[in-house]
Formats: sequence, structure tokens, C-alpha cells
Amino acid sequence: MASFTASATVLALYYAQRIVGAGRVSQLILGDPLLVSNVEALTALTVGLLVTAVSLSVAREVFFIGVSRETALVSGLRVWAYDFTLYTIMALSVAVMLRIVGFLVASVFTLLPGATAVMIARGSLQVTLASITIAMVASALGLLASISLDMPPSGVSGLILVALYILVRVAKVG
Repeated sequence: MASFTASATVLALYYAQRIVGAGRVSQLILGDPLLVSNVEALTALTVGLLVTAVSLSVAREVFFIGVSRETALVSGLRVWAYDFTLYTIMALSVAVMLRIVGFLVASVFTLLPGATAVMIARGSLQVTLASITIAMVASALGLLASISLDMPPSGVSGLILVALYILVRVAKVG
């Protein structure tokens, strides 16, 4: 799925560059959260609240499916509907956040908080809460560090997530 997404994104960006120009496409790849408009910020907040509400409303069922997909199917749970809901809110989040943080960092923030949380937490609820906390802390630290270092906030936040993942991984192995 990740390979398909990356390949399709490259093709989409190629055609987007031909239509709107290289500057706009580079903004989609790199992002710039300090240059978003009030409307874009409000849109991101609205989508964030929507994703939170939908996620909380299906969390129990999604955890059940994650623990035992076969048992969920046998019990009559409409697994396809929860899969569709999960992938739809992920796609919506990434699509809205592309302008703000860019494709590369959206990918990092989609993968690394969860991967790091799995190594430090026990149980699905703890992993979820740890993942959210890790993403929020990395975002805040990245914004503060980027202001001090005069660097793009999305890139600094991504590097903080990568560093945190490596630290947790090394601590687990050692």
C-alpha cells in the first residue's frame, strides 16, 4: 500500500507540476505551516476535530478488528465499513495537511508516532494515547526549534520524530 501510494503520488505531482508550475508542487512536497491562511488553519482544525470525533466513535470496533480480524468477521461486525472509515479519515487528513506540512512530513507523521508508541506502550489504548502525545510534542518542539534555528518547522518536527524513534529503538535493544 505504501509503495502504491508513493508511486501514485509521484505521478500526480508530475501532472500537477505541468498544470500549476514547479513552485506550487514543491510547496506540496515541502509544506510551510507558517504561511497558511486563516481559512486553511480553520479547515485543518475542523478536519482534526472531525477525525477525532470519528476515531473516538469507532475506536472500540477498530481495536477489536486489530486484535482479531477473523473473530470480528465471524461475530458479524462489518469489518469492511470500519476499514473504509479508517482509510477515508486518513486520506482526508493527509489531503488537508499537504499544504501545511507537505507530503514528506505527512508521511513521517502518519508512520513514526505509532511505530514509536508501539515500542513504549502496552495495550491499544496506551498506544493510541502515546502516539497522539508523541506527535503533539514533536510538533510543538519542532515549531519552537524551527523559529530558533530559522528552519522549516515541518522538517525540524520530522527530524525530531526520527530522532525519538531511533532513541526508543536503541533503548529497547540495549
